[in-house]
Parts: sequence; structure tokens; C-alpha cells
Amino acid sequence: MMKNKRSKIKILTLQNEALRIRLEGLQSENEFYKSQQTKLFNLASDQFATELSMLKKLVELESALSKAKSENRKR
Repeated sequence: MMKNKRSKIKILTLQNEALRIRLEGLQSENEFYKSQQTKLFNLASDQFATELSMLKKLVELESALSKAKSENRKR
């Protein structure tokens, strides 16, 4: 009976260790994916800011072109 309990304890201890190792692996994997997600978010934010800046410049250029055309018609 005592040997049986020791065997069960040893098995449970090994299972616990295996689960702990697996948990550490999953936590590490989770950190990696969080890091990748942050990088992608930052890239998307930078891309959005660039495109917004380009759109603002385009609006400025179209406005200047329209103004120049209007002034040419007046002449």
C-alpha cells in the first residue's frame, strides 16, 4: 500500500513538472505573439500616419491648383 502511494506521488510530481514546463512554454509563446502584435500595430499606425499626411498634402496641392486655375481665368 505504501509503495503504491509513493508511486502515485512520483507520477503526480512528474505530471506536475511536465505541466509546469508546458505552462512556461505557453507563457513564452504568448509573450512572443504579444510582441509581434505590438509590432504590427505600430507598423499599421505608422502607415496610417503616412497616408494621412499624404492625403493632407494632396488636398493642399489640389487647393493650390484650383486657386491657380481660378486666377488664370480672371486674367
